[in-house]
Amino acid sequence: MAQVSTVSQTIYPVWHVWKEIEAYRVIDDVYSVVNRLARTAAMIPFTLYYPDTDEDVEFEHPAAKLFRTFTLEKKIELYTHLFLTGECFFYKELYIGADARVESLDLLHSSFMTLKLNKQFPFTIAAYEYQDANAGVIINNIPKEEVAYIKYPNPSPDWNYSKRGLSPILVLAQTLTRLQAGRDASVAQMQNGGVPGILTVKDLRHDTTSKPVIGAIKDNIARFMGNSNNKGAPMIMPGDMNYIPLGLKLADMEVADLAAIDFKKICNAYSVSDVLFNNDSSSTESNVKEMVRLMYTNAVLPVVMMVRDCFNNEVLPYFSGRAVAIKYDVSEVTELQADMKAKADVFAALPVMIPNDVLEAFGYQRDERPEMDMPFIKSGYSAIDDFEPLPDIE
Repeated sequence: MAQVSTVSQTIYPVWHVWKEIEAYRVIDDVYSVVNRLARTAAMIPFTLYYPDTDEDVEFEHPAAKLFRTFTLEKKIELYTHLFLTGECFFYKELYIGADARVESLDLLHSSFMTLKLNKQFPFTIAAYEYQDANAGVIINNIPKEEVAYIKYPNPSPDWNYSKRGLSPILVLAQTLTRLQAGRDASVAQMQNGGVPGILTVKDLRHDTTSKPVIGAIKDNIARFMGNSNNKGAPMIMPGDMNYIPLGLKLADMEVADLAAIDFKKICNAYSVSDVLFNNDSSSTESNVKEMVRLMYTNAVLPVVMMVRDCFNNEVLPYFSGRAVAIKYDVSEVTELQADMKAKADVFAALPVMIPNDVLEAFGYQRDERPEMDMPFIKSGYSAIDDFEPLPDIE
């Protein structure tokens, strides 16, 4: 166990983490966006390799064994936490010895994690605490070496927020409140119907003597409308009657329009387009393909890179022996291959090419051989002084 510094500040879980989880559970728009992004990110595979040679790590390497336990289900859970709460904690079960390694990675719920900072500036994390009152589990002073922490940036000047990840759901708090209020109103109107209007009888006095008459009219109307044989038939009533319509249709209430606006705001917070979620108003085949590509580049890959950096900096250094690293592979993502082809066309059109620049541009390791950093000129060009005009045709 590593020695823990004396701490001067404790950052407890913020109360709104519970609300963020609940938003995912009960608001279908939030679930749709977060679930789409989490599943898309989880489908991007990671590859273990040796940084010095760019070779893949052997199947029996301890790091390879660890990441084989990192199933698709666990990856979806990881990305769901990140997209939803803006932070993610992993407990690392360390084995210390000649063959040091991380034996397991266990996801810890953000709402149970407490951060403890040291006294020295800059104030970094010195230890963690895990407190799950429901399960009766309390673990004090977990050394920082035993926890891998990924978080979204949080520019808040408040201690209680700046060291924790900033959740997009927190930013959307007012939007989600309005969205839920609109849905509650529409559901209540559709379930209860409300009072569609008022039926009045001219010259009928409003006193105790009119109550039996009004009651009889109500009973007659109820019996008439309850008879399926009367569907579409007019009801005959005595007296001069008038009808005053009340209430608003859902279209008049603009609930649907507000819901569409609020869903766009949710998509904006996650850097995706609502075109990907069955919005037919401006959808074309080329437009959808472009939106899918932007979903990868703007929303999915930045989070995948955060996970990659966390594993490379906080997990893989704990394996003894030859250094290993992890990288993601998007070669099977068809929506991104158009970018690769366009990039290849650019390099193919250049008259001068440096091999290492090409390798780096396509995500490969640079070659250490010096000739790979030398400029290569394509053949087929001749100096103008070497140009000899064709002889005249006689």
